[in-house]
Amino acid sequence: MVIVSRVSQTAERREAIREFRWLILLGMLPLLFSETLGIPGANQISSLCGLGWMLGTGLLLWASDKPIRSNLWVWTIFFVFLMGFYVKYFAFAFGIGSPVFDLLMPELMWADTKDLNDALVWSTVGFLAFSLTAAVMLRISSVCALARAPRPELINQRAVYWILGATFVGVVGSLVAALIFGFGQMGLEHHELPLHLDAVFTRFRISLAPAIFVVALWITDHKLTRKVWAASLLTMIASAILDAYVRGSRGSIVLAFLPLIFLWCLSGTYTAGRKALTLAVVLLTVVLFPLFTGLRGERIASGQGIDYDQQTAAKQATSSEGIGLSLDQVAGRIVGIDSMIEIRHYMRTAPSPDVSVTTINPSRLAWLANGSAMVIFMTYSVVGIPEEIVEGRSPGFLGGLYLVGGTDGMVILTVLFVLLVALVWQRTAKHPYAAPLLAYIASAILSYTEEGVYGLENPISTLLAVLIVIWLFRRFVVGRPARTTGLESISS
Repeated sequence: MVIVSRVSQTAERREAIREFRWLILLGMLPLLFSETLGIPGANQISSLCGLGWMLGTGLLLWASDKPIRSNLWVWTIFFVFLMGFYVKYFAFAFGIGSPVFDLLMPELMWADTKDLNDALVWSTVGFLAFSLTAAVMLRISSVCALARAPRPELINQRAVYWILGATFVGVVGSLVAALIFGFGQMGLEHHELPLHLDAVFTRFRISLAPAIFVVALWITDHKLTRKVWAASLLTMIASAILDAYVRGSRGSIVLAFLPLIFLWCLSGTYTAGRKALTLAVVLLTVVLFPLFTGLRGERIASGQGIDYDQQTAAKQATSSEGIGLSLDQVAGRIVGIDSMIEIRHYMRTAPSPDVSVTTINPSRLAWLANGSAMVIFMTYSVVGIPEEIVEGRSPGFLGGLYLVGGTDGMVILTVLFVLLVALVWQRTAKHPYAAPLLAYIASAILSYTEEGVYGLENPISTLLAVLIVIWLFRRFVVGRPARTTGLESISS
């Protein structure tokens, strides 16, 4: 009776959450009434965009009356739109022209509210294309209950320890190789290795290792395997911190935890203690953010022969102003309306005759398969960073599609992207390892869309990581194979 009561209470809480989801619409009201509220630079066009955001969000809420396993992918992309475009619009509206804005966004010192509203219009168009397509896919499809983790008595715990140890050694080895041979470090020139071994090392660390960790944490989430679960968590944390330090990546720690957070949401095991752990990770990221920013600055300066005062930089980073700046930069990390401002400005002013702002540019379609070419163009042509500086600027989700397709192409490509993600999600949900695989895919979707770095290497490495992990755990960890469906039949 106690178990039945708990299940009933859990179901009631989830139903209440689904009903309260409509409160999200209240967050769209400030843009709808932006002119009335006196938002700097707001006009009738921005208010009309607010109506578009209200309608698009309403469509998603109307279609999301199913469990989280059916629509997590939708809310992952929605989060990118919300933080990268909607929230940033208000931050930029109040900040443009101020000393703080010029400090945070020095590459947009020339922008004004007219540029901001122009970018808002096309951001709204892209958001409506996403919302309409996602709503249709949610209404015509459903995801059945996800398979449970294997019973603890079927798990070879010693094999899990061996896999975790080998993975950690591989992570450390790839980081040592990056330091020795000079690749995969932000702020430094990338040196390619023969046979593309630099890509192999990097993809092992950022694609395969996270997939191994999330599956290990899923199958060992039992009382009988709690020690293995703790070892999996500690190994993941250590790998994330080392990766963040060596790469100089300010988002590595959060990105490493995303699959685990998504896993807890999908499996219904997001307890109060795990929410506290999530908060601790966010706080750790905020604390370390200025330190990794200083590390990247030191690398850039050393590459240009500039003296870099480590003590001064560390003192500034750990000051109250530095911590406040870190909070702002962490919250605004997602690339969105900022890149759209730069791209729209470039498209309007570029003298090159092959630049088209209305239709798909055939010469740039290849950028969808070669993300590095898009980043190089965005960094040195659109943003205008001098070529002697080793840096990279991502175009963002909509920005990348706009660079390739112009205004109408952005809409078409957004629709195709959403359709592809929906089909992959539905297919993966049928797999016996659906919960960790969907969690891993959701984090890949978020990373993919918040950066907007397109290219075949990302989906290919994700697919290979999924297939390798399926084979690894089915072959060495789980004692009795389960029925094969979906991706399992491919990996067999």
